[in-house]
Amino acid sequence: MNLPCTFKSENVHIYKNFEYKYLNWEITGIFIRKHFFEAKMDSNSLIDLNIYLYKVDFVNIFFKNKYIYNNIKILEISNSNIAYNSLKFLLLFPNLKKLKITNNNILYSEVNNIFETNMSIVSFEFEGIQMPSLKNFLQFIKSMKNLKNLSIKYQFGRNTLAFSEIEEFFRSEIDYFSFISCEDIHMGVFLLSVFSVKHNIELTSSCELGNLKANFSYDGFKNIRSIKISSIKIDETAINVFENLRRLERIELQPSEHLPIHFYKLFSSSCIYNLKVVILRGMKIVNIDIIFFSKSKNLEILEFNECHFNNISYIYFAKTKLIYLKLLEFLSYDCRFSKDFYDFLNEEYSENILHFEMNEIYY
Repeated sequence: MNLPCTFKSENVHIYKNFEYKYLNWEITGIFIRKHFFEAKMDSNSLIDLNIYLYKVDFVNIFFKNKYIYNNIKILEISNSNIAYNSLKFLLLFPNLKKLKITNNNILYSEVNNIFETNMSIVSFEFEGIQMPSLKNFLQFIKSMKNLKNLSIKYQFGRNTLAFSEIEEFFRSEIDYFSFISCEDIHMGVFLLSVFSVKHNIELTSSCELGNLKANFSYDGFKNIRSIKISSIKIDETAINVFENLRRLERIELQPSEHLPIHFYKLFSSSCIYNLKVVILRGMKIVNIDIIFFSKSKNLEILEFNECHFNNISYIYFAKTKLIYLKLLEFLSYDCRFSKDFYDFLNEEYSENILHFEMNEIYY
């Protein structure tokens, strides 16, 4: 049997939980092993292929068998050498849905900035310690015209991009955006300047939260449902940063350090928000924060992780203030409550709702 594809490598795996249990192939080097004997089984029986390439010298990818070529849905390349101009070949699969590039060495070459338009990829993930120039990288991403989910984990290094270069890119709409990099303080902000996110944002960055105010004020972000932000700096520039996010249902926030600004100041005092889940880590909580939570009539989950409570009045934690609450959770190894506060919470909430995970609960 001829191999359906050619690679410059000995580390190629094609795997899939196929619709039929006997259809499970493994390719290692040039050997094909069938885990279940079947008299008749050929490549035309394969559907929804996932392909994983590991430690390859990637120059081109070519499939002799057009059926396989047309049925690749997920392609992942990791720990490989990829010529920058070879990225264009990844956009040619007509039915590819997910593309993942992990820990690769992207080799610089004479850059061809023209990429074929791809209409099939809906999910792109990039993880690594090195990437091409941000402008060229954006051109590659922007060629995926139906992209819905974008995830970038960037371990170190800095990229700069002038505002004039950002203006070259029209904002495109995606559903999910994830960016993780504690070293590069600008890239996450830049990327949010060229995308509008409809539903979920996850951001881990050492940038200042206030730098995102212009992005969150843009109408393309007003329907966001969920935000998870960590390792970020929060100061006075972040006041009202979430003002425009009236449909926000879930927020998880962890600043890089204890800062004087309080949670409620991140929202507009003149608006009612529809928060259902609030998870705060390492923040100082004051009475006005609890009053703000109580205004969210649909609040179901309220979690405080390593938070400090400054002169909290018990009455604001009354069940009548948080009537739809299904989980009230306190997690801490350093903070403690007064015994009176602890007793009050236990009187107000059943054990199904109230949960403590602390070294010492009260003093």
